[in-house]
Amino acid sequence: MKHKRSGRVTALLLSAVLTLCLLPLPVRAAGAETGVQLGDYIQLGRYDGEPILWRCVSVDKNGPLMLSDKVLCDSMPYDAQTSENSANGSHRRSSNRSKYGSNHWRDSDMRSWLNSDADAGQVEWLCGNPPKDGYILGGGAYDGKVGFLNGFTPDEAAAIKTVTQRSIVSHPEYTAGYIDAPGADLPYNTDIGSVADGYEGAHYENITDKVFLLDVKQLHTVYENLGGYYIGQNRNGISWNYWLRTPVTDCNHDMRYVTTQGSIGRDAPCKGYYGVRPAFYLDTAYYAVTSGSGTAADPYVGSAPGKPADSTPLSPAQRDTGDGNWDVDTETYLQVEMSDYYTKDPEYANATIPVYVIQKPRSDTENMVILFCAEGYTKSQQADFIKDVQRLWQATLNTEPYRSMADRFNVYALCTASKDGFNGSSTFFQANKNGISVNHGGWRNHILERIIGTSFIEKIHDAHIPNTTVPEADEYRQYDYVYEHINQFVVLANSGEYFGGSHDEIKSGMHYILAAAKHDSSPFILRHELGHGLFHLGDEYATSSTPVGEASYSASLNISHTAEPTQVKWKNMLGFRNTYSCPHRDDSYVYNSSFECLMRENRRNEFCDVCTLQGTKRMSQLISDPPALYAAVPEVKLYTGNYKNPTENPEAYRDPKYSGYWRYQQDRESRLLSGKDNFSPAMKGQEIELRTIVQNLSDTEEQTVTLRLWVQHADGSRAVTADGGDVWAEKVFTVPVWSEKSKFWPKGALEYTGSDFDSGLVNCSLVYRIPENAQLQSGDTIGFEVVDGAGNTLATDGTENQSYTDVTIQYELEDGTAMPNTAPSVLPVPTGASVNWQPPQTLNGHAFVDMKDNGSTVTFVYQETSEQPEVKTYTVRYDWGEAPSDRTLPTDSRAYRSVEQAMDAVDTTFTADSTSNAQNGGLTGTWAFSGWDGGTLEGMTVVFRGAWHFTPDGGSAGGTTPSQPGGSTGGSSGGGGSSSGSSGGSSSGGGGDTASAKPETATKPDGTKVETVTKPDGTKVQTETKKDGSVTKTETKKDGSSVTENKAADGSTGTVKTDKNGQTTAETTLSNKAIEDAKKNGEAVKAPVEVEATKNSSTAPVVKVELPRNSGETKVEIPVSNVKPGTVAVLVHPDGTEEILKNSVPTEDGIQLTVNGGATVKIVDNSKNFADTRNHWAKDAIDFVSARGLVNGMSATIYAPNNSTTRAQLWTILARQNDADLTGGNTWFENAQNWAKEKGISDGANPNAAINRAQMVTMLWRAEGQPAAGGTASFTDVSADSYYAKAAAWAAKNGITAGVGNGRFEPNGTCTRGQIATFLYRYMK
Repeated sequence: MKHKRSGRVTALLLSAVLTLCLLPLPVRAAGAETGVQLGDYIQLGRYDGEPILWRCVSVDKNGPLMLSDKVLCDSMPYDAQTSENSANGSHRRSSNRSKYGSNHWRDSDMRSWLNSDADAGQVEWLCGNPPKDGYILGGGAYDGKVGFLNGFTPDEAAAIKTVTQRSIVSHPEYTAGYIDAPGADLPYNTDIGSVADGYEGAHYENITDKVFLLDVKQLHTVYENLGGYYIGQNRNGISWNYWLRTPVTDCNHDMRYVTTQGSIGRDAPCKGYYGVRPAFYLDTAYYAVTSGSGTAADPYVGSAPGKPADSTPLSPAQRDTGDGNWDVDTETYLQVEMSDYYTKDPEYANATIPVYVIQKPRSDTENMVILFCAEGYTKSQQADFIKDVQRLWQATLNTEPYRSMADRFNVYALCTASKDGFNGSSTFFQANKNGISVNHGGWRNHILERIIGTSFIEKIHDAHIPNTTVPEADEYRQYDYVYEHINQFVVLANSGEYFGGSHDEIKSGMHYILAAAKHDSSPFILRHELGHGLFHLGDEYATSSTPVGEASYSASLNISHTAEPTQVKWKNMLGFRNTYSCPHRDDSYVYNSSFECLMRENRRNEFCDVCTLQGTKRMSQLISDPPALYAAVPEVKLYTGNYKNPTENPEAYRDPKYSGYWRYQQDRESRLLSGKDNFSPAMKGQEIELRTIVQNLSDTEEQTVTLRLWVQHADGSRAVTADGGDVWAEKVFTVPVWSEKSKFWPKGALEYTGSDFDSGLVNCSLVYRIPENAQLQSGDTIGFEVVDGAGNTLATDGTENQSYTDVTIQYELEDGTAMPNTAPSVLPVPTGASVNWQPPQTLNGHAFVDMKDNGSTVTFVYQETSEQPEVKTYTVRYDWGEAPSDRTLPTDSRAYRSVEQAMDAVDTTFTADSTSNAQNGGLTGTWAFSGWDGGTLEGMTVVFRGAWHFTPDGGSAGGTTPSQPGGSTGGSSGGGGSSSGSSGGSSSGGGGDTASAKPETATKPDGTKVETVTKPDGTKVQTETKKDGSVTKTETKKDGSSVTENKAADGSTGTVKTDKNGQTTAETTLSNKAIEDAKKNGEAVKAPVEVEATKNSSTAPVVKVELPRNSGETKVEIPVSNVKPGTVAVLVHPDGTEEILKNSVPTEDGIQLTVNGGATVKIVDNSKNFADTRNHWAKDAIDFVSARGLVNGMSATIYAPNNSTTRAQLWTILARQNDADLTGGNTWFENAQNWAKEKGISDGANPNAAINRAQMVTMLWRAEGQPAAGGTASFTDVSADSYYAKAAAWAAKNGITAGVGNGRFEPNGTCTRGQIATFLYRYMK
């Protein structure tokens, strides 16, 4: 029994072994248990009836890469010449492909055949041009062959893995944007060792295939793994050329191939001199071996019998650009109409343009506005366009001076969708790389300002200016306002070609730049072209082989006709950083300030110092509240050698050649101490220089800056001399006003004729000799800072290497979802700094409610339920009744933005001089036209009416009159010369539309009677009569304009006028009675007008106040509907200059000021909205004092409310409040110090000491004239004999201070900037 049991077990084991032998052997994955490995051979499929041998030439993320061991077909063109289809696919993108074939893998004949299993003559040729005789060169037609995969069984074909991989594309494809990432041309390298150099940065698209040809990278991998195996042999063992799938990218047709010697060649794809050596990836998850050992003599034989059907589709012949529908939100959009003046293509005659907010940290009326417009992006590619804008704009902001103004740009993306790709037959702008073409509408290159710009400003831009332009009028000046509100149009081309251009001809109605979006140098292209368009800088590669006159470059900001160091524009900047004078080419007579500038050809450079300065000056003209000063990044150098002082030794700068520039650079590098570890203790007794360039950006206020320099030890302490003295120096510079600011490309300027480069510019140089007895150490560095007159730091020794943190701005609705038609943007912010972004109060029709800041992301939150303001459109219709048979009634399909615009569009073809000799009822005679009437508005349509009158030959006039609603007209004439007729309509009261409307009356609960009348033209008149006899009459027209007249019971009168653009003016005359009653009660006179303050002075309401003669100084309150602590009255002087009235004080209902005789003021919301005061207890007080210029912020974004205040700063604040003259002085506070001493406010001692609370109230009390308090303060820590006792009592009595709590005043407590603001706020109120 035991033996039998053993025999049965043995039999079962043998049976199991036999069964296993009949099953496929699982393949070892590379590096795993089983699978095809590098160098292994397999047999799969058949070609021409013979088995195909494949070898594993690489293993990567897709699995084993299998390459045909032999060149299978000796003669097989890559792609045929154009035969049957020139209108579609890659053949239409280049006419040369008709002659040579296409080098685009996606729809090539080669790809079509390799991935087809069709029977003979049934292969679907993706490009539509079969490889047939007559359209190939050298033989090898294969239009009648079976597809390559026809030689594979279903299980064998299943072993081929469907993969998506990179395929390099050439010029026609990347020019049209048929790429998946920005890139550049792939170099044409013929050596196998360098064949793939540049591959990762080349233009490509991702293609999904089963069978393919090797590309250059895969070929190079074969060479690295298997040496010379990459050189091909045909099936007869003869070395043979074979195609690659990588095109010659800077050519529109040539393909690469492998030569018999192993180098890389190029030729036209239609030639049949080259063979095919296919490749594929083996699907190891399903491939199973049935026999073989993996050698060339005994290859693995197998298939994938259990593999499910492959659901992954191969890439189609045409690049998938979506389903033709929008892939972006369309909630916010423009609807623009273009006549055939602008486009001959009906696709764009009535275009919808979705509008995306990319970046908007402030209102459009405060920031620069940049509009990106898509070109060559289809509706289904607009999301890609948005991403391109985000990517390129973020790159732009990483370069100075854009970065320093990063939050002063508002950026929009306008989805101007095209039917075709860039440079195709139907795109929105019909642009090519030279600009917008006029071959498809003579004014097409004026679409931006005439069509898009006007519509954008009306509907999207915060100015909301109604469009009253006439697009068909040949008049540029009507569009000048567009360039005041849109600072740059950017046409972004969906192309990977390298091109860009600026079209900057504002006087001729053009101001746009064109830039390619998908070249790897596209960020450089955009920054460079913005340098032209936004900054108005010239190309620094301009040359001239003969001397040029001064006039040639008098209007250039960055190019000079001379290199003479005493005359060149940037003479005061010579020797600062990279500033020299050099031509682009040594034989040129045109000069730039540096070889290293973004405005030259080198794509790695940033702007030079001259261009950075000029760009900053230009941007300061385009924004509200620009910085007061620009300070270039300082540098410290040893003050020695020929180049140390250009003024003293201009000879050193007289070699304007490449060699001269680099000698200067070598000298500078040898002397440079800042940003380097070049300082050493051996420099005792040597002179060093701290230098920067400072530009005043104000044309009204002189500024001061102070340069400070010291030697700093590695531990942060400062060096001293052997006797304890400071190793330290300081120098103060006065920066004069920028007197030529009005000449330097101000906002709205149409041209530039030149200005003084040095106006408002100061070369700040502090030279310091290090003492011989200085105690220096190894590792010492030079520390420095540059500060302005208010103590704000402009630059330090850390500025040059300042790090930045990316902060994202995004826009949400209250439910946490992203706001439609917005995209997040990334702004660089100096590390450690906080932001002071002031979000627009409305965005895409939604109202702002909150801002969230987590440090790396700032989210602006808006209400969910709000709608965009509806933009009404009006149409035009014509009516003339019976008319001569040879005349056609005019039609107009256009939409107009206002009634006035529609009225102005009246037809001019037919006038009162128009006649016709057409017969009328068989009679000969003359028809005469009446001309069009003035037009009437019926609903949203303006109807123009006219009439034709017929006079028979030898007879009297007869004819028709214009038809009227509700009636008809008719008439006839007889041969006897008489006429008769009847009218089917009638009118009463003299005819026409003159019947007066019946008033509507009502009475309010307080007894006020209200009478409302609506006139026939839609004007609404409302009169309110109160019980005290005061009357208010408001007349509101349909265009939104209004006039309100008020008559108060005390006899004062007021009128408020608001035009259709929202601009308000008001006038008020106050009566003697009103003034007497107010003064008797110790109150201000309330003017009978009410206005709404605005942030911008140019749009602020203007109020004119008149008092009776001999009224004297009178307090007047002007009602303001939206009054805030930061609301101010701005006095408008007779000469038009403006001055903030520091003592204008907000009340509960308005703004109070003192008037003597009369005054004209603007009411402005001048709140600064500092980022660090939003939730601070002293916010209202800080808004009050900062709006009046009494206390400035530490920067435009920071107030620092918890910082201490120095005595000098308080002197300055009080002096400003009393309008003291603070100009000049050896220090920024000297004049304020002298004023305080003269007025008995302070002794002027210890200017830099922090002020305490006792000193603060004492100085306020003295400034007020030391009034009696009428008692003593009740504070427990204020003794009656203290010097500040009376001041503390006065301040407590008048509500200026309530102490710090628990009955304490804390007299010795440091007075913070927030407390200073609060004291002043309460004091002035």
